[in-house]
Amino acid sequence: MSIPSVTVIGAGIAGLTAAYRLKQNGFSVKVLEALPSSGGRMTQLEEQGLKYNSGARLCYSFYSEIQKLIADLGIQNSIVKHGKMNIRCQTDLEQYSLPLNPNLDLLTNPVLSWSEKLALIRLLPDLIGARRRINPGWMMTAENFDEQTLEEYILEKVGPVFLEKFIEPVFRGTRSWNPEKISTAFFLSTAPFMMPGSFTFGFKNGIGQLTAELAKHLDIDYLAEVEIVERDSENNNCIIRYTVDGKPTELMPNIVVCAVEGGNVSHLVSEPVSEEVLFSMQ
Repeated sequence: MSIPSVTVIGAGIAGLTAAYRLKQNGFSVKVLEALPSSGGRMTQLEEQGLKYNSGARLCYSFYSEIQKLIADLGIQNSIVKHGKMNIRCQTDLEQYSLPLNPNLDLLTNPVLSWSEKLALIRLLPDLIGARRRINPGWMMTAENFDEQTLEEYILEKVGPVFLEKFIEPVFRGTRSWNPEKISTAFFLSTAPFMMPGSFTFGFKNGIGQLTAELAKHLDIDYLAEVEIVERDSENNNCIIRYTVDGKPTELMPNIVVCAVEGGNVSHLVSEPVSEEVLFSMQ
């Protein structure tokens, strides 16, 4: 029996992990990456001697899949736990400090009125329910909370001061994410799990150490610009047309994994099915 072949498009953390797990399970795997290096939004870049993160700055201890990946790669000793982190906020009228991870200190913070402190209780049912039903490493488990923006949710549950003084600095200030645009699903897939005992961490060699270790185990073509993915139903496989350094190339794997931004899927796949079109709209 022949070994099924898989081509993974994209060498970010998602594509590398998918390729690594598929290889572990006996598949023949090739990874195509348009950039000259792997890692995507989870790596460290350098320009003119200045090192900076391409996206992710830290990992959460409650991501069990990441923890298992670290153990499989044998890099547990490279984990660097972060200490308690606070955010310093300043306006024209005041300055105050916030914990990056939510905790009971919120109830003693003078910025919040007692009415909004009491209103925080309204979050408890959702937070408790989220811990039971949501897997923070699998966002589909939080889809029930994806119809409302975080701004709408906080205004409904707590109030405008908590939104302005706490939610906005944490999301807009430290992540450059706008509460009026992001989903409540993200909030409820992280906040309920930031309990005593959880922590954030990085790696001795920077946030890109995890993706760099994954890449060592994989067959990756860099500077591979994928033009189109076509289905070949007669031969039960796919055709990938791409270029490497301007040279046209083809692959004919049994399976293709598009580990790219959802909006790019419909541009890569010829005659996408309804599920692929829907995914590209997310």
